[in-house]
Amino acid sequence: MCGSLPALSWTPDGSPRHPEGVACCAHKAGTGDGYVSEELGELYLAQGKTQEAAGHFAEAHRLLS
Repeated sequence: MCGSLPALSWTPDGSPRHPEGVACCAHKAGTGDGYVSEELGELYLAQGKTQEAAGHFAEAHRLLS
């Protein structure tokens, strides 16, 4: 899963089908910060995955506060 961003598949609305792939790529690139966590939270929330979203929002709050 942790290849390059262009290798990830995207939904018609422009969000990645596999947000965890985005997180993995961001981590490998050394850019795993609170903003990445916030975006992942928004992506999971849009997919109706509230438990996953909550974890990423909590991580974003921790990193950005």
